Amino acid sequence: MILEERIIEELEKSGYPLEIKATLTLESKGWNVLNQEGYLDVETNKWRTIDILATKTFELPNSPAYKKLHLCLAIECKKNR
Repeated sequence: MILEERIIEELEKSGYPLEIKATLTLESKGWNVLNQEGYLDVETNKWRTIDILATKTFELPNSPAYKKLHLCLAIECKKNR
């Protein structure tokens, strides 16, 4: 087996292919996406990563209180098979 095939085989055992698909879908819908963003887990005091952080602002022209809605998604991708 050539190296490229082994790499692909190992990647497919993880949630990485799902992460790429989700990133492309979110970006195509106008979301701003960051992959593998780090954060400090305060319970264990260790650095960890979130697979996807996505943000998007929605205009709310008819809202009496707010003119914009800011959403942030934190997404963890797991193997989907």
